[in-house]
Amino acid sequence: MVQYNGSMPEVTREFNIGVPVAETWDFFMTPDKMAPCVPGCESVEELEEDIFDAKIGVEVAYTSLTFDAHIEITDKDPSNFAAVEAEASPAGRMPGSATVDGDLEMAEGEDHTTEGEITIEFAIRGRLGSLGESAFKHQCDKLTDEFLANVKEELEGAKVTTE
Repeated sequence: MVQYNGSMPEVTREFNIGVPVAETWDFFMTPDKMAPCVPGCESVEELEEDIFDAKIGVEVAYTSLTFDAHIEITDKDPSNFAAVEAEASPAGRMPGSATVDGDLEMAEGEDHTTEGEITIEFAIRGRLGSLGESAFKHQCDKLTDEFLANVKEELEGAKVTTE
């Protein structure tokens, strides 16, 4: 069995959403609202406050995987900051796991908009890592952009611009 114990690069995106930060915060903190914006999210279940299980399907290096994820909001300052940790394992025959750490920072922008930044770090373990670090980095970039575009469209009905 191939073992890979590297860490994945960081993905950071700045965003601006044309609604007040309190509305954006509420959206991010409500799984039933946010889950449809997560590319490949098949289901989400709130286990208790700030703890969730989700099933997310992704394609990495021409391989379709469905991950069973356990997600916890580990720190939050309402309307300003949230830290999230997730552990995910692919369902099926691909051994390995992924750890995801994410930070969300937001502030009130001009004209009552939301200015924010999202940072995501991955660590891949086991045979799952044999799919390649660059493939995971590419997919993380793509999914982060899709997620933010979906959130922006849901909240204001427009396309997102990321930097």
